[in-house]
Amino acid sequence: MSVLSCWPHGQGVGVVVVVTLKWVTLRLYPAATDLAREAKVDDVVGGHFIAKGTQVVTNLYSCHRHEDFWPRPDEWLPERWLPEQQAALGPRSPDAFMPFSTGGRACIGRYMAVLEAQVVLAVLLQRLELSPPKDGTPEVSVKQAFTLKSSQGVPVSVKPLA
Repeated sequence: MSVLSCWPHGQGVGVVVVVTLKWVTLRLYPAATDLAREAKVDDVVGGHFIAKGTQVVTNLYSCHRHEDFWPRPDEWLPERWLPEQQAALGPRSPDAFMPFSTGGRACIGRYMAVLEAQVVLAVLLQRLELSPPKDGTPEVSVKQAFTLKSSQGVPVSVKPLA
């Protein structure tokens, strides 16, 4: 089973495959897991009073996996990002997916990061077959450092494509 076997449409490596794999990965494993902001005015959020000047932290890891925002939130579904699947599998809010934050304080390098990820992923998938180890697909455990990363690596079998 290769990484492309999760792709339900039987296509080879193309732009659609690369883009959907990139987005599903950023949703489930965002590099930055928290956004901190200072409340500019007194407000009530979810029934809780937030005073002006309070530091408010949004946990993106949890938001990207929350069942109120995502159907089947913990599943690896690259097809979630296809236009024809948006109604059934897409986010239930336009603000549910924000791996680089949003607005004027969004990551300044987001476009470069997205482009770089697409190019690297496309090149890898054209040249290599990436598969889970023969003893099964491992559970990925993560830890928070400055960015989110695997706590024990991600085992993968790699072999050149013919």
